[in-house]
Amino acid sequence: MEQNLKEKTGRNLDEWKAHLNGRGFEKHGEFMAYLKNDCGVSHGNANFIAHKARESDAPSHSPGDLIEEQYQGKESLWPIFE
Repeated sequence: MEQNLKEKTGRNLDEWKAHLNGRGFEKHGEFMAYLKNDCGVSHGNANFIAHKARESDAPSHSPGDLIEEQYQGKESLWPIFE
C-alpha cells in the first residue's frame, strides 16, 4: 500500500506524516475524518496513513511476550499450551 500511496494520494508516507504533524489530532477517527473529508483520501488509504502517523499499527509486544503474559499466574496451564 505504501508503494502506491504517492500515486493514489499525491503524497508519500513521509509527506503525509509531516502534513499531519502538529494538527492536534489524537484519535484515529480524527485523522480519518480529516484525511477523507478535507484531503479526499479514500477510506483504505486514510486508514493506512492514520495508523502509520499514529504508529498504532506496530505491535507493542512480540507474540512470545503476549503468550507469556497470558499464562502469567496460570503456569500450571502452560503444558496444555505446549
